[in-house]
Amino acid sequence: LIQHFQLRQVIQCQQRQEEQQQQQHQKQQKPRRRRRRPRKTHRQIKQAIEEQNKREDQKIQKQRQLRQQRQQKRLLREKQQRAREQERENSVKNEQEQQRLRLLHQQRVQEELLRQKQRVLRIQQQRDQEQRGEKEVSQVKIEQQQQQQQIQLLHQQRVQKEQNEEEQKQIQNERQQQQQRLQRLHQQRIQEEQLRLKQRLLLEQQQLDQHKRNQQQQQQQQQQIKCEQQQQRQQIELLHRQRKQQQQQRLLLEQRALEQRQQLSRLKRQQQQAQQQQVQLINVQRKQQQQQQQ
Repeated sequence: LIQHFQLRQVIQCQQRQEEQQQQQHQKQQKPRRRRRRPRKTHRQIKQAIEEQNKREDQKIQKQRQLRQQRQQKRLLREKQQRAREQERENSVKNEQEQQRLRLLHQQRVQEELLRQKQRVLRIQQQRDQEQRGEKEVSQVKIEQQQQQQQIQLLHQQRVQKEQNEEEQKQIQNERQQQQQRLQRLHQQRIQEEQLRLKQRLLLEQQQLDQHKRNQQQQQQQQQQIKCEQQQQRQQIELLHRQRKQQQQQRLLLEQRALEQRQQLSRLKRQQQQAQQQQVQLINVQRKQQQQQQQ
C-alpha cells in the first residue's frame, strides 16, 4: 500500500510537471496581442455583477408580486361567487320558510277565530237558555259541532300537507337511489365487458409469452453457463491476485522487520562505540592526572 501510494504521488507530480511545460510552451508559441480595450478592474466587475444580481432580484420580486396579486384576485372572485351562491340559497330558503310561516300563521289565526266564535256562541247559549227555549239551544250546539268539524278539517289539512311534503322527499330520495343503482349496474356491466376483453387478451398474450419464454429459457440457460464459466475464471483471477497481494505484504513486513533489526544493530554498535570512546577518554584522563602528579 505504501509503495502504491508513493507511485501514485510520483505519477501525479510527473503529470503536473508535463502540464506546466505544455502551458509554458503554448504561451511561448502564442503571439502577443495588442491591447485594444482597457481591462476592467476587480471593483468594476464586482459592481457589474451586483447590478445584475439586483436587476434579477427586482424581476423576481415583481414576478412574485404579480403572482400574489393574481392569486388574491382569484381568491376574491371565488369568495364573491361563493357569497353570491350562499345568498341565493339563503334567499330561497328564507322564502320557503316565510311561506311556511305564513301558512302556519293563517291556520293559527283561523283556529283562534273559530275558538273565539265558540266562546261567543257559548255565552250566547247561556243567555239564550235563560230567554229562549230548548230549540234554539239545539241549533247552537249544531253550530258548535260544525265549527269543531271545521277546526278538525283544518288540522287534518295541515297534517296532510306535512305528510305530503315528507312523501315527496322520500320519493325524490328513492328516485335518486334508483338512478344511482342504475348507474352502478351500467358501470358494472361495462367493467365486466372490459374484464372479459382483458381476459381474452391475456390468454392470447400468455400463449405468445409461453412460446417466447421457451425460447428465452433456452437462451438463458446458455447465457447462465457462459456466466458461470466467466465467474469461475474471475474467481480464479481474484484468488491469484489475493495470493500475490499476500506475498507482497509478507515481503513488505519482512523488509520492515529487517530494517528494524538493522537499525537496532546500528544503534547497539553506536552505543558500544560511544561506551568505548568514553572508556578511552577516562583512561586518557587518568594517565594525564598521573603524569601531572608525578
